[in-house]
Amino acid sequence: MSARDEILKALRAAAPQTVPLPDIGRVSAVRYPDVRERFAKSVVEVGGRCVLVEGPLEAALAAIPEYAAARKVVSLVPGVAKANVDLSSIGDPHDLRDVDFCVLPAELGVAENGAVWITEHGGINRADNLFLAFNVVTGGAPSGRVAFDEFHQGYGATENSVFAYFRGTPILWMFAQGALVVLALVWTRGRRFARPLPAPRADRRSKLEFVASMAELQQRARAYDLAIENIYTRTRRALARYGGVPASATLDVLAARVAARSGRDRQELESLMRECEDAIAGTPLSARRALELARRLRELERDLGILMRSREIRQAR
Repeated sequence: MSARDEILKALRAAAPQTVPLPDIGRVSAVRYPDVRERFAKSVVEVGGRCVLVEGPLEAALAAIPEYAAARKVVSLVPGVAKANVDLSSIGDPHDLRDVDFCVLPAELGVAENGAVWITEHGGINRADNLFLAFNVVTGGAPSGRVAFDEFHQGYGATENSVFAYFRGTPILWMFAQGALVVLALVWTRGRRFARPLPAPRADRRSKLEFVASMAELQQRARAYDLAIENIYTRTRRALARYGGVPASATLDVLAARVAARSGRDRQELESLMRECEDAIAGTPLSARRALELARRLRELERDLGILMRSREIRQAR
């Protein structure tokens, strides 16, 4: 065994036992009634000066002797008139050794000891802090926050414990992807995934209104042949089914079959149908004669029981 292995073995054997982290939930936290007042007092106790800016920043800085006497000033806060150092041009931290005054924004402060947390450093490296620490002025804005009464509160749970548990794992991304898939399905399957359509409008006109409109139109146009054609065409098809012959059968054959089954006069049936077909073919027809033909066709339908609506059948009974 080499000397290196012997040393490592001895270190492992002498390693202290693992001690669990303390339960900070049982620690009685210190609460200050006025955290701003306590923060200012803590800054003074550690040798600093706390200035509450209630107006323009430049006026508050002018009241500080160190700022009034400073010749080289660094500022990351807008509104400082004497700022004359461009941090982007600094390549060596030692170039900041003669800075007299520095103004930096702080995110929050700790009332327990007057500490501040600076996150926006504007390119100042860690090595530069040693040259700036003795002249740093932080805060300065009335909206500055004092977030914690004491340090251990920053270690406590200040966020959702579920998200904190899954932080650093792909679970949150899996849920996010699932939510995107659900949104995509809702978007593609949604009832409004198209151009907006007008609401359906029910036709409030009844069949009687349609019939009345057509009758008035044909009456004004004196299209009596068209009215007879509309009625006779349906009656002839029904008579063909009643007589058991094709719809294209001749008038004599159709009249004979219907007369044989119903007992009506064959000559009368043939004469009625022939007069209707002549009127349809263009034979002059008066309104009175058209009304008479329509009446005879409807009576024939009613007597033979063809093309009758259920309402008419109930009325006939």
